[in-house]
Amino acid sequence: MERMESNRSTVAPIQAVFRSAKQFGLDEGAVLETFDQALWIVGEDATMGEYLDELSAALARRILARERHSRSQPASE
Repeated sequence: MERMESNRSTVAPIQAVFRSAKQFGLDEGAVLETFDQALWIVGEDATMGEYLDELSAALARRILARERHSRSQPASE
């Protein structure tokens, strides 16, 4: 199995995923925390594709949870 290694071809997709998550309202801290969690979940022997899949899914779950939480809060008057 191809081990995950950082290079230019993988940095661009990760940066794009991060930018997208921020556009959907996550702050940098939440994005970086999710980055770390996804890396821990897939493990050090994961391929970059497996990692990007997990990272994208984890960020999507976090964005949805944030959105649901904000909608459940009473509106300010």
